Amino acid sequence: MLEKNNLLELLVDHCQQQHYPPRVQVLQPGDPADTLYYVVEGSLSIHREDEGGQVIVLAYLHQGDFLGEMGVFLDFPSRGVYVKTRAATVLAQITYQHLQALLETELAPHRADFLHLFGAQLAKRLMQSERKVGDLALLDVTGRIARVLLDLTEEPDAHVHPDGIRVKVTRTEMARLTGCSREMAGRCLRELEERELIFSEGRSVIVLGAGKSGAPLENV
Repeated sequence: MLEKNNLLELLVDHCQQQHYPPRVQVLQPGDPADTLYYVVEGSLSIHREDEGGQVIVLAYLHQGDFLGEMGVFLDFPSRGVYVKTRAATVLAQITYQHLQALLETELAPHRADFLHLFGAQLAKRLMQSERKVGDLALLDVTGRIARVLLDLTEEPDAHVHPDGIRVKVTRTEMARLTGCSREMAGRCLRELEERELIFSEGRSVIVLGAGKSGAPLENV
């Protein structure tokens, strides 16, 4: 069995790469669902939007993540979500048709390894989605915001700070991640700051104690 990095190198060698600037739309509902993407570098958000313009962020993707891996196993006529870059991003892309042909020929010796790789990310995404649904049903807004902040401290673009971990997130983003209004997100963030669990610094939030013995925010 090849190591994950070796598998990814093999895959990327057969992909086309495309560069995207920050804050541009890569996919939208209705686009053909015929391509697998791999994040070579950068960051993206996946979100849905209702007819009234209400937006909820489903996930952030970073270097090493796949986009559209479900299409390796199931056929879908079109995309159902919006995908937008958060930073300058490089995507490697390959059509499902080309990928399946490779898995039956040149990459056939590693077919099981690749399917395990795609399946592992699907399983991880499913667990994250299940927890998010549970949070929406069982936690109040402050609890959901605390959970999201803790999750963001584990993302690749989080940075160590003398007092904890710095995460870059705006009130609008927080509202979209937790399914509440921007005003409610702002009130909850102020409450957490008054309780000395976080503090705001520009467009960032410092999660106090994160990355050490345990952030007090975990007890919210």
